[in-house]
Amino acid sequence: MSNPSQIGSTRDFHAGEPARGPSSSSGPGHRESGDEGAPHPAGPRAPRSMNERRSPALRAIDSHPDHGHNEPSGTLQYFKKLIKSTLLPALVPQRLVVLRGSARDNQVALTFDDGPDRLTGRYLDLLDRLAVRATFFLIGKQIEPDPRMINEYLCRGHEVASHGHSHRKFPTLSSAELRDELRRTSALLPPAVGMQLVRPPHGAVSARSVASCAFFGFSTVMWSLNSMDYKLRDGRGVAAQISSQPVSGGEIILLHEGQEWTLSALPLIVESLRQRGFTLSTVGDMLKRRPR
Repeated sequence: MSNPSQIGSTRDFHAGEPARGPSSSSGPGHRESGDEGAPHPAGPRAPRSMNERRSPALRAIDSHPDHGHNEPSGTLQYFKKLIKSTLLPALVPQRLVVLRGSARDNQVALTFDDGPDRLTGRYLDLLDRLAVRATFFLIGKQIEPDPRMINEYLCRGHEVASHGHSHRKFPTLSSAELRDELRRTSALLPPAVGMQLVRPPHGAVSARSVASCAFFGFSTVMWSLNSMDYKLRDGRGVAAQISSQPVSGGEIILLHEGQEWTLSALPLIVESLRQRGFTLSTVGDMLKRRPR
Protein backbone atom coordinates (compact mmCIF):
# COMPACT_ATOMS: atom_id res chain seq x y z
CA MET A 1 0.00 0.00 0.00
CA SER A 2 1.24 3.52 -0.66
CA ASN A 3 2.78 5.47 2.16
CA PRO A 4 -0.17 7.21 3.87
CA SER A 5 1.59 10.54 3.73
CA GLN A 6 1.22 10.37 -0.05
CA ILE A 7 -2.53 9.77 0.06
CA GLY A 8 -4.59 12.89 -0.56
CA SER A 9 -6.82 14.05 2.25
CA THR A 10 -10.54 13.71 1.62
CA ARG A 11 -13.62 15.05 3.32
CA ASP A 12 -13.80 13.69 6.87
CA PHE A 13 -16.75 11.57 7.98
CA HIS A 14 -17.81 12.06 11.57
CA ALA A 15 -20.23 9.59 13.09
CA GLY A 16 -20.22 11.90 16.08
CA GLU A 17 -20.99 11.25 19.72
CA PRO A 18 -22.81 14.33 20.98
CA ALA A 19 -21.84 13.66 24.60
CA ARG A 20 -18.17 13.93 23.61
CA GLY A 21 -18.52 17.31 21.91
CA PRO A 22 -19.71 18.61 18.54
CA SER A 23 -18.88 16.85 15.35
CA SER A 24 -19.89 17.34 11.78
CA SER A 25 -20.70 15.05 8.93
CA SER A 26 -21.05 15.47 5.25
CA GLY A 27 -23.08 13.36 2.90
CA PRO A 28 -21.57 11.52 -0.03
CA GLY A 29 -20.23 13.66 -2.84
CA HIS A 30 -22.26 14.31 -5.98
CA ARG A 31 -21.52 14.79 -9.63
CA GLU A 32 -20.78 18.37 -10.52
CA SER A 33 -22.24 18.24 -14.02
CA GLY A 34 -25.38 16.16 -13.75
CA ASP A 35 -26.13 12.61 -14.80
CA GLU A 36 -23.55 10.52 -16.61
CA GLY A 37 -25.41 10.66 -19.91
CA ALA A 38 -26.75 14.21 -19.72
CA PRO A 39 -25.77 16.44 -22.69
CA HIS A 40 -23.55 19.42 -22.02
CA PRO A 41 -24.65 22.70 -23.55
CA ALA A 42 -21.23 23.78 -24.76
CA GLY A 43 -17.60 22.74 -24.65
CA PRO A 44 -16.08 19.57 -23.20
CA ARG A 45 -17.47 17.87 -20.14
CA ALA A 46 -16.31 19.47 -16.89
CA PRO A 47 -13.62 17.56 -14.98
CA ARG A 48 -14.98 14.89 -12.71
CA SER A 49 -15.39 15.75 -9.03
CA MET A 50 -12.92 14.40 -6.47
CA ASN A 51 -15.57 11.94 -5.26
CA GLU A 52 -16.00 10.51 -8.78
CA ARG A 53 -12.26 9.95 -9.13
CA ARG A 54 -11.98 7.99 -5.90
CA SER A 55 -12.34 4.21 -5.81
CA PRO A 56 -15.72 2.61 -5.01
CA ALA A 57 -14.26 1.37 -1.72
CA LEU A 58 -13.28 4.85 -0.53
CA ARG A 59 -16.59 6.34 -1.71
CA ALA A 60 -18.36 3.62 0.30
CA ILE A 61 -16.39 4.61 3.40
CA ASP A 62 -17.78 8.15 3.23
CA SER A 63 -21.31 6.80 2.73
CA HIS A 64 -21.37 4.99 6.09
CA PRO A 65 -24.25 6.58 8.08
CA ASP A 66 -23.62 9.08 10.85
CA HIS A 67 -24.55 7.52 14.18
CA GLY A 68 -25.43 10.96 15.50
CA HIS A 69 -28.67 10.99 13.54
CA ASN A 70 -31.89 9.11 14.08
CA GLU A 71 -32.39 6.02 11.95
CA PRO A 72 -35.13 6.19 9.29
CA SER A 73 -38.18 3.99 9.60
CA GLY A 74 -40.44 1.88 7.39
CA THR A 75 -39.55 1.28 3.75
CA LEU A 76 -36.58 3.66 3.81
CA GLN A 77 -35.10 1.81 6.78
CA TYR A 78 -35.54 -1.53 4.99
CA PHE A 79 -33.67 -0.40 1.86
CA LYS A 80 -30.98 1.35 3.90
CA LYS A 81 -30.45 -1.89 5.82
CA LEU A 82 -30.34 -3.89 2.59
CA ILE A 83 -27.64 -1.62 1.15
CA LYS A 84 -25.59 -1.71 4.36
CA SER A 85 -25.77 -5.50 4.61
CA THR A 86 -24.94 -6.32 0.98
CA LEU A 87 -23.52 -3.49 -1.15
CA LEU A 88 -21.12 -1.72 1.21
CA PRO A 89 -19.37 -4.83 2.57
CA ALA A 90 -18.91 -6.04 -1.00
CA LEU A 91 -17.30 -2.74 -2.05
CA VAL A 92 -15.05 -2.19 0.95
CA PRO A 93 -12.15 -4.64 1.50
CA GLN A 94 -12.07 -6.07 5.03
CA ARG A 95 -8.43 -5.04 5.29
CA LEU A 96 -9.58 -1.41 5.11
CA VAL A 97 -12.94 -1.31 6.90
CA VAL A 98 -15.14 -3.85 8.66
CA LEU A 99 -18.81 -2.86 8.51
CA ARG A 100 -20.35 -6.21 9.47
CA GLY A 101 -19.87 -9.97 9.40
CA SER A 102 -21.50 -12.40 7.02
CA ALA A 103 -25.26 -11.92 6.60
CA ARG A 104 -25.50 -15.67 5.97
CA ASP A 105 -24.47 -16.45 9.54
CA ASN A 106 -26.67 -16.29 12.64
CA GLN A 107 -24.00 -14.58 14.74
CA VAL A 108 -24.08 -10.97 15.91
CA ALA A 109 -21.45 -9.07 17.89
CA LEU A 110 -21.93 -6.68 20.79
CA THR A 111 -19.19 -4.03 20.83
CA PHE A 112 -18.43 -1.54 23.62
CA ASP A 113 -16.46 1.69 23.21
CA ASP A 114 -14.73 4.03 25.68
CA GLY A 115 -13.52 1.71 28.45
CA PRO A 116 -12.09 0.83 30.81
CA ASP A 117 -13.73 2.91 33.54
CA ARG A 118 -15.37 2.66 36.97
CA LEU A 119 -18.26 0.53 35.63
CA THR A 120 -16.15 -2.01 33.74
CA GLY A 121 -16.34 -4.61 36.52
CA ARG A 122 -20.13 -4.43 36.52
CA TYR A 123 -20.26 -4.80 32.72
CA LEU A 124 -18.06 -7.90 32.91
CA ASP A 125 -20.07 -9.42 35.77
CA LEU A 126 -23.33 -8.87 33.90
CA LEU A 127 -21.99 -10.36 30.68
CA ASP A 128 -20.81 -13.37 32.71
CA ARG A 129 -24.34 -13.88 34.03
CA LEU A 130 -25.73 -13.53 30.51
CA ALA A 131 -23.08 -15.94 29.12
CA VAL A 132 -22.09 -13.39 26.45
CA ARG A 133 -18.67 -12.74 24.94
CA ALA A 134 -18.17 -9.29 23.43
CA THR A 135 -15.59 -6.99 21.84
CA PHE A 136 -14.32 -4.00 23.83
CA PHE A 137 -12.61 -1.08 22.07
CA LEU A 138 -10.42 0.49 24.75
CA ILE A 139 -8.84 3.93 25.15
CA GLY A 140 -5.11 3.71 25.79
CA LYS A 141 -4.85 6.53 28.34
CA GLN A 142 -7.60 4.85 30.40
CA ILE A 143 -5.72 1.53 30.42
CA GLU A 144 -2.44 3.06 31.64
CA PRO A 145 -3.46 3.66 35.30
CA ASP A 146 -4.06 -0.09 35.73
CA PRO A 147 -2.85 -2.22 32.79
CA ARG A 148 -3.83 -5.36 34.72
CA MET A 149 -7.44 -4.52 33.87
CA ILE A 150 -6.81 -6.02 30.42
CA ASN A 151 -6.53 -9.43 32.05
CA GLU A 152 -10.04 -9.02 33.47
CA TYR A 153 -11.49 -8.68 29.98
CA LEU A 154 -9.45 -11.56 28.63
CA CYS A 155 -10.05 -14.05 31.43
CA ARG A 156 -13.81 -13.54 30.98
CA GLY A 157 -13.46 -14.55 27.32
CA HIS A 158 -13.84 -11.14 25.73
CA GLU A 159 -11.92 -9.57 22.86
CA VAL A 160 -10.05 -6.30 23.36
CA ALA A 161 -9.01 -3.87 20.64
CA SER A 162 -7.91 -0.27 20.19
CA HIS A 163 -10.07 2.86 20.43
CA GLY A 164 -7.07 5.14 20.07
CA HIS A 165 -4.96 6.50 22.91
CA SER A 166 -6.29 10.00 23.57
CA HIS A 167 -9.79 9.68 22.01
CA ARG A 168 -8.91 12.36 19.45
CA LYS A 169 -10.58 12.09 16.04
CA PHE A 170 -8.30 10.29 13.60
CA PRO A 171 -8.93 12.61 10.60
CA THR A 172 -7.57 15.55 12.62
CA LEU A 173 -4.21 13.83 13.21
CA SER A 174 -1.09 13.84 11.09
CA SER A 175 0.25 10.50 9.89
CA ALA A 176 2.89 10.53 12.64
CA GLU A 177 0.32 11.39 15.33
CA LEU A 178 -2.02 8.63 14.15
CA ARG A 179 0.83 6.10 14.13
CA ASP A 180 1.67 7.15 17.71
CA GLU A 181 -1.98 6.78 18.82
CA LEU A 182 -2.13 3.26 17.40
CA ARG A 183 1.31 2.22 18.64
CA ARG A 184 0.82 3.40 22.24
CA THR A 185 -2.50 1.62 22.70
CA SER A 186 -1.35 -1.51 20.87
CA ALA A 187 1.57 -1.80 23.31
CA LEU A 188 -0.96 -2.13 26.16
CA LEU A 189 -2.98 -4.89 24.45
CA PRO A 190 -2.11 -8.56 23.85
CA PRO A 191 -0.26 -9.29 20.59
CA ALA A 192 -2.58 -9.73 17.61
CA VAL A 193 -2.32 -12.37 14.92
CA GLY A 194 -2.76 -10.76 11.50
CA MET A 195 -4.52 -7.41 11.17
CA GLN A 196 -5.28 -5.60 14.41
CA LEU A 197 -8.71 -4.05 14.96
CA VAL A 198 -9.32 -0.40 15.76
CA ARG A 199 -12.51 1.59 16.15
CA PRO A 200 -11.94 5.28 15.45
CA PRO A 201 -12.90 7.61 18.32
CA HIS A 202 -16.27 9.30 17.78
CA GLY A 203 -16.67 7.09 14.69
CA ALA A 204 -14.80 9.79 12.76
CA VAL A 205 -13.01 8.58 9.62
CA SER A 206 -11.71 9.86 6.33
CA ALA A 207 -10.30 7.94 3.39
CA ARG A 208 -6.83 9.10 4.45
CA SER A 209 -7.21 7.96 8.07
CA VAL A 210 -8.61 4.57 7.03
CA ALA A 211 -5.78 4.03 4.52
CA SER A 212 -3.22 5.09 7.12
CA CYS A 213 -4.61 2.65 9.68
CA ALA A 214 -4.39 -0.16 7.11
CA PHE A 215 -0.80 0.85 6.27
CA PHE A 216 0.06 0.57 9.97
CA GLY A 217 -1.59 -2.88 10.19
CA PHE A 218 -5.07 -2.04 11.49
CA SER A 219 -8.54 -2.75 10.11
CA THR A 220 -11.04 -0.01 10.95
CA VAL A 221 -14.14 -1.52 12.59
CA MET A 222 -17.39 0.42 12.29
CA TRP A 223 -20.86 -0.98 13.04
CA SER A 224 -24.05 -1.95 11.25
CA LEU A 225 -26.57 -1.42 14.06
CA ASN A 226 -26.58 1.62 16.33
CA SER A 227 -28.03 1.35 19.84
CA MET A 228 -28.06 5.16 20.23
CA ASP A 229 -27.09 4.62 23.89
CA TYR A 230 -24.95 7.79 23.84
CA LYS A 231 -28.14 9.77 23.20
CA LEU A 232 -31.17 7.92 24.58
CA ARG A 233 -29.86 7.52 28.15
CA ASP A 234 -32.70 5.18 29.11
CA GLY A 235 -32.29 1.41 29.37
CA ARG A 236 -35.65 0.47 27.90
CA GLY A 237 -35.24 3.05 25.15
CA VAL A 238 -31.84 1.64 24.20
CA ALA A 239 -33.21 -1.91 24.13
CA ALA A 240 -36.21 -0.79 22.07
CA GLN A 241 -33.89 0.94 19.59
CA ILE A 242 -32.36 -2.45 18.79
CA SER A 243 -35.48 -4.63 19.03
CA SER A 244 -37.41 -2.28 16.73
CA GLN A 245 -34.87 -2.58 13.90
CA PRO A 246 -34.56 -5.41 11.39
CA VAL A 247 -31.61 -7.54 12.47
CA SER A 248 -29.72 -9.96 10.25
CA GLY A 249 -26.73 -12.21 10.79
CA GLY A 250 -23.37 -10.49 10.97
CA GLU A 251 -24.58 -7.35 12.71
CA ILE A 252 -21.98 -5.36 14.65
CA ILE A 253 -23.86 -3.52 17.39
CA LEU A 254 -22.55 -0.23 18.78
CA LEU A 255 -22.71 0.22 22.58
CA HIS A 256 -20.66 2.11 25.16
CA GLU A 257 -19.08 1.46 28.54
CA GLY A 258 -19.52 3.75 31.53
CA GLN A 259 -23.30 4.14 31.29
CA GLU A 260 -25.84 2.87 33.83
CA TRP A 261 -28.61 2.85 31.22
CA THR A 262 -26.58 0.63 28.89
CA LEU A 263 -26.10 -1.82 31.75
CA SER A 264 -29.85 -1.94 32.37
CA ALA A 265 -30.51 -2.40 28.64
CA LEU A 266 -28.12 -5.34 28.18
CA PRO A 267 -30.36 -8.16 29.53
CA LEU A 268 -33.23 -6.94 27.33
CA ILE A 269 -30.99 -6.68 24.26
CA VAL A 270 -29.49 -10.14 24.73
CA GLU A 271 -32.91 -11.73 25.36
CA SER A 272 -34.36 -10.08 22.23
CA LEU A 273 -31.49 -11.23 20.03
CA ARG A 274 -31.60 -14.80 21.33
CA GLN A 275 -35.36 -14.98 20.87
CA ARG A 276 -34.75 -14.10 17.21
CA GLY A 277 -32.35 -17.02 16.90
CA PHE A 278 -29.01 -15.19 17.03
CA THR A 279 -25.90 -16.22 18.93
CA LEU A 280 -23.55 -13.65 20.45
CA SER A 281 -19.93 -13.59 19.30
CA THR A 282 -16.88 -11.34 19.16
CA VAL A 283 -16.00 -9.34 16.05
CA GLY A 284 -12.80 -11.35 15.58
CA ASP A 285 -14.57 -14.71 15.72
CA MET A 286 -17.28 -13.47 13.39
CA LEU A 287 -14.75 -12.28 10.82
CA LYS A 288 -12.99 -15.67 10.82
CA ARG A 289 -16.24 -17.14 9.52
CA ARG A 290 -16.81 -14.41 6.92
CA PRO A 291 -16.03 -15.36 3.30
CA ARG A 292 -13.10 -13.31 2.00
